[in-house]
Amino acid sequence: MFGTIYKSGCPRKQISLTVKYNRLPSKANLYYNRLPSKANLSNRGIVIPAANCALCGGPEESEVHLFLECTWVKEVWALIETWCELDLSMITNIEQLLGVAHSLLQSSTHKKVIHAVILSAIWSIWKARNEITFNNKTTSPSVVAEEIKHNSFFWVKNRGKMPQLRWDSWSIFPFTVN
Repeated sequence: MFGTIYKSGCPRKQISLTVKYNRLPSKANLYYNRLPSKANLSNRGIVIPAANCALCGGPEESEVHLFLECTWVKEVWALIETWCELDLSMITNIEQLLGVAHSLLQSSTHKKVIHAVILSAIWSIWKARNEITFNNKTTSPSVVAEEIKHNSFFWVKNRGKMPQLRWDSWSIFPFTVN
């Protein structure tokens, strides 16, 4: 399993956020509440002026809220669901989100591509959150969805060793490569 994640085409920093299996890296932040969300920082005794979500202004910013429950993030996921023809409506926690690809009844290539898209989404959502939190720069869910498409395309094409992958087919629907 560990080798599959490395072959998925994701940046090494992102891989450390996603692995839960026997060879757990020291930075499996999403699984053990180590991501420096406002809720986690507050739980560690760090004074946070406002613990509410930077993206939607809603409740306390936990990992589950930030990646699944936030109304702004739900718009991003809706765009990704449409693009990838996925149904993420039953996902209630980070572990399920990261396991979406493995539950599909598709080819192993399709699963790897979906996994790369999910990782790219998590990465892009976190970056958007940081831009708002630290630089006061807002962006729209559609811009983040396009960033996810671009990032996952380049991860899969270059790091997933699929040089035949073409942007024109990827941007419409990404699974024309077997």
